[in-house]
Amino acid sequence: MGLSEAVGRLAVRGVHLLVVAVPEWPTVRMSLEQAVFARSWRLARSAADADALVVCGRPGAELRGAADRVWAQLPGPRARGVLTTPANADALLDSLAAELLDAGSQRRDARSRTSYAVNAADEDEMTPAGIQLAGEGPDRDGVDLDVLHVPLGPVLPHWPAGLRLDCRLQGDVVVAAQARMLPAAEPEDPTGAPAGDRRRAVMRCDASYRLLAVAGWDAAADSARHVRDQLLTGAPMSDCASRLDRLRRRVERSVSLRWLLRDLPPGDVHRRLVRWLAEAAAAARGERETDPRVAPPGSVTETLPDLVAGLDLGAARLVVAAHEPDSVVSVRESAHG
Repeated sequence: MGLSEAVGRLAVRGVHLLVVAVPEWPTVRMSLEQAVFARSWRLARSAADADALVVCGRPGAELRGAADRVWAQLPGPRARGVLTTPANADALLDSLAAELLDAGSQRRDARSRTSYAVNAADEDEMTPAGIQLAGEGPDRDGVDLDVLHVPLGPVLPHWPAGLRLDCRLQGDVVVAAQARMLPAAEPEDPTGAPAGDRRRAVMRCDASYRLLAVAGWDAAADSARHVRDQLLTGAPMSDCASRLDRLRRRVERSVSLRWLLRDLPPGDVHRRLVRWLAEAAAAARGERETDPRVAPPGSVTETLPDLVAGLDLGAARLVVAAHEPDSVVSVRESAHG
């Protein structure tokens, strides 16, 4: 074994993988994440941080184009895959590792790589490099500041699948936004996916995990993810309910988390997180929801622009994480049979 091969094999033990989540394919995305963490890989924070990219589901044309643009930004060596069946997650990760170790494939990829190209639909008022020019606008303090047009999503860690939030920024403050969903080409096959109370518990655990991860409480986020993964693999629901009750009490008592989530619109985001965990535990015990209110279809993209206006980017990320479209829709569907 040569030095290059030895270094490569060492590198693939800690691959950073960037996930492109497709709306209506939550089980595939969660199964991939479960396989990633099981082999001590990591989820990438950005394209620059990624070694591999995986599209979870069958995206529509817009989302597929967004995935292509993100793929163009990945540094080499790199690998790419598509996952449409949860059971194939491990096999896909094996193929990505093999591709990263294939020196010939990586050399061909490096020779064929072209510079990042901007979609013609997004080229208005942009420089040739694809960076939109800043204008000027009045700040809330009465001073004129540059206004930047920055899209958030649809490929961000712990970000709702398919959501694109087009923001106008002054500094790091969102002064206006527009939201839309980039749809899937088709929905996920429900065969093999959790159903009924188990599905409700899984989706609430997943939403809690993602909000806690965005909030930066990694230990609590990992706890929620572990319970989610146990539910996915068929662990006894009663054991998972006990773990969720302990996590809910831990989250409920956290003064620092309550302080971080204070005053975020439209109300008490901390209370919403506690309720998600309580609902997950109740579902794991087979109980009906005590608060069955859910957002109607489309309301997330309609209300998010008003909710994030006036917030800095960090607070806006928390608000988006507290309005998880996939989880809301999936819980509503399971609750209504």
